[in-house]
Amino acid sequence: MTSFEILQRCITSAEGLSAFLGILFYNKVKSTYWKYFAWYCILIFLNEVISLFVLKNYLEFKKYFFDIYAIPIQFIFFFWLYALKSLKNVTLFKFSIFIYFISFLPHLFYEKEHGLINSMSYTIACLILLVLCVLEFKKQVISDDIIYFKTNKMFYINLGVLLFYVGTMPFYAFMQYFYNNHPVVFVVYKYYSISVGILMYLLFSASFIWGKSKT
Repeated sequence: MTSFEILQRCITSAEGLSAFLGILFYNKVKSTYWKYFAWYCILIFLNEVISLFVLKNYLEFKKYFFDIYAIPIQFIFFFWLYALKSLKNVTLFKFSIFIYFISFLPHLFYEKEHGLINSMSYTIACLILLVLCVLEFKKQVISDDIIYFKTNKMFYINLGVLLFYVGTMPFYAFMQYFYNNHPVVFVVYKYYSISVGILMYLLFSASFIWGKSKT
């Protein structure tokens, strides 16, 4: 087994851990909006299982599965969690969804070939997440929530989202270019993206263990 295959199994295991903890701690969050984060972690793990075991021999459909369904649902959920629930800004949520939807339209109607991740819509979604992450950190600092970061669910989630989605944005935005022109950079960044993906789901798991739920 190669080191890349080991990392791939590790990220699946990390996703499984966050899903398991979401189920384990569900009773503690079922009366709050955090129950949807538990369901989100479960859904992400199920999507990964489907990808690995059901779609492994259907690569063309697998591309559409991620491009049209699995990736967009991640961004939409985080727009909802950040803008609507944490920052409590309905306008910001609607604006984020609108911009992402507009960036996604050309991919649906004008591109003849679908990649695993559409670079334009993915990049714009990551930029929106970057803004939301900064606003969330600003909120935590102003409200002194940062002092109690150990019990702050959004601290763990925000750090994980920032490391993965924002940190890997250049890789997924220019993946095909790196693959064709800079194979060494492609391999290094690929390892990095999987590594921070593992870290993100471990941080999600930490949010279930140490984080306190707020209605």
